[in-house]
This record gives sequence, C-alpha cells and structure tokens, in this order.
Amino acid sequence: MPAVIPAASPAGPRPRTPADHVKILHGRARRAGVEVAQPGGGLWRGEIVPLDDLEFYVTRLDPDLDTYMSQGRFHGRRRVVHLVSIGSVWVDLDFYRTKQYQRYSAERMVWHVLYRCDASDVPRPSFIISTGRGLCVVWLHDELPRAALPRWQLVERALIRCFAGMGADASASDPARVFRLTGTSNSKARARGPVRAVYPAGGDVRVLDFEELAEALLPYTRDQVAAFRQKAGRRRSHRTRRLSSDVGAGLLWARRLDDLQRLRFWRFFGELPAGHRDMWLLLASTALGWMIDPSTLRREVLELAREALGHAWTEREILGTMGATIRRAEAAARGEKIAWEGERIDPRYRFRTETIIERLGIMPEDEAGANLQTLVSPQRLAVLQASKGRGSGAKRREVNAER
Repeated sequence: MPAVIPAASPAGPRPRTPADHVKILHGRARRAGVEVAQPGGGLWRGEIVPLDDLEFYVTRLDPDLDTYMSQGRFHGRRRVVHLVSIGSVWVDLDFYRTKQYQRYSAERMVWHVLYRCDASDVPRPSFIISTGRGLCVVWLHDELPRAALPRWQLVERALIRCFAGMGADASASDPARVFRLTGTSNSKARARGPVRAVYPAGGDVRVLDFEELAEALLPYTRDQVAAFRQKAGRRRSHRTRRLSSDVGAGLLWARRLDDLQRLRFWRFFGELPAGHRDMWLLLASTALGWMIDPSTLRREVLELAREALGHAWTEREILGTMGATIRRAEAAARGEKIAWEGERIDPRYRFRTETIIERLGIMPEDEAGANLQTLVSPQRLAVLQASKGRGSGAKRREVNAER
C-alpha cells in the first residue's frame, strides 16, 4: 500500500492546458513571479511573469513552440538568490536513456513509477507530465521560503536516489529548474504528441504536507535530529555541536544571507561601494555554499555579485576572489574533510555570529534599521525571542532538560 500522507488541500483536476498547469503549480502562491520561456535560434528567451498575469500570459503563447516554466517563484531573474518560495519537489525521468525502459510508453512508465513509490513507501506523486521523451514526476507541497532550501534539497535528493534506476536526472534538482508546459510542443518528439498530463487518471491533484513528505523520505524526523544533536552536545564542545549538522548549518546560513541582503540595502541602497565588497561577498558566497548544490554555485555567485557590485568587478575577478569558497563547497559535495581541532570536519568556511558582526561593523542602529534577525547582539536576540514568545537559549535548554 502507498504511504498515507495527509493532504493539505486538493489543487484541482490534472492539468490539461497551460492555464491548468499554471493554476495547479503556482495557484497557491501570493507574490513574486514565474519565468516562462520559449527559446529558439540557440537563445534562451525567458521572462519573469507576475503571478497575477501568469494564467492569461500562457494562454496567449503559441502552443506549437517549445515552452518552459519555472517551478519556483522569483523576484528578478530566475536564480536561487532571488527565490521567494517553492511549492513542489520533482524527479525528471529520462527513462528513454535506460536499457530496461527505453521502449516504454509514457502511460506504461507511469505504472512502474507508482509501483516504485508503493514498494519504497514513498507517497504517490501529485501529478505526472509526459514531456515527449521522458516524465516529469511532481509532488506538490505547502509553500516553503528560500530559508527552507537545505531541508528541501534533502527531500529532492532522496527522490532522485529512489528513482535512480529509472533514468532520474540528478542535474535537474536545483530549485531554479524549468520544465515543459502542459499543452505545448516538444520539437524533439512531435510524433508523440504535445506535452500532457498522464497521471492522475481521475480525481483531484493533491497537495502534500512537506514535513510529512520529508518524514516519509528521510531517515530521521526533525525531532530525532534535534535529539541526536542534543545528545551529541553532552559529549562535544558547543562550537562543534553548533555546526555538526549540514541541514542546521544550511538553515542558519540561509537566514544569514537574508540578513546580509537586508544590511546591504539598509546601508547602501543596493550596490556596495569600494571597501565594503570583499567581506560581504565572501560571507554571502559562503552562505550559498551551505545552501545549494555546488553544480549551480558558480552561476549563483556570479548573479549575487552582479546584483551587489554592479559592473565594478569582471566575471574573472569575481570567480578568482570567491574561488576558494566555491572549491570548498565542491569538496564538501565529494565528501572530503579537513582536520580541525583533532577532528575531520566539513571544508566549507564557517563564521561565528560575533565574528561576522565584528568584520562587517554591524552597530545596534544597523540591527534595528535593517530589521536583522540572526546577525544581532545577544541583547537584540533576547528582544526578538521575547517578541516571538520564546525564552532565551539557556531557558529553553533548561526546559528541555526537565522534559
């Protein structure tokens, strides 16, 4: 039997037209925009379309042209640094590349996908799109902000591992990915008809609860991970314990990146002047290295630098200055470790909050004016926690110990 996952809400019947696809994938979002592209002549012609205009926009496109749509929502360009929210995970199945499944039809392949889900206790997908030569298998979930990307990526990678033998494309796993739009054409497979939904056959497309989905796919729940970290804390130093979890560190750096962006706009209205570039970009690139897959890190660092520096640095200067950060993230993805205080640890840079505040010269007026949430003094942190109904860290540890 398939794993039972509570559904947040039905999203409607399976998508049959471009407008249906838009409504199901992006209808729950409330802000930002979606990239829609119809490339041709070797050029990528993409445009970020506001959510309010998206459904009307896709109805005006020529369905005989190859058309793509982003899965996430963005402010500005389609880059992770501009990601606002995402509401799905997916697997891009290039089954035509496999020896076992290469002659299968899309409809026949659907049953093998569902069987793999049931056999692996993975929730069945919300819908499946035949892209002409492969399948785009999608699990809709409640909306997540960019800060949740580290945990989102764990779920995405778990799905790719589950379907590895069926042609799952590991490179199609970044949150800025685009896929073909239902009801449009695939110029490489016109004989197979337009891009179309092949699952579900009837009934509504369901939206899953992300945490329930994560618990079905990941080896440990969030509560178990927290318990492991608390147990490790009794044996190891506070600094080592604080950075022991990739997911925990990723979530921390995602919040820090938000603060770095707020600080940049508060101080300089966007573009960093000379004398303030190196350290800010080092910290922001380090944050990206903890947050996203290194296969897209160079592209994202360049995008972040262009936004923060304008044309002050060339691409060569940016990659040269941030090269060590990128190489360390790539080494971490390969599983490499470095020696630190007698232990083998992740090679990516790490900074204490106090160090970041000192190096950027963050003052109390910056913390309040930029509405910083993590790069703050203990005094402001206590105020923020009190405003959210939370006690201090020491008090929470005391309550946990009593429990």
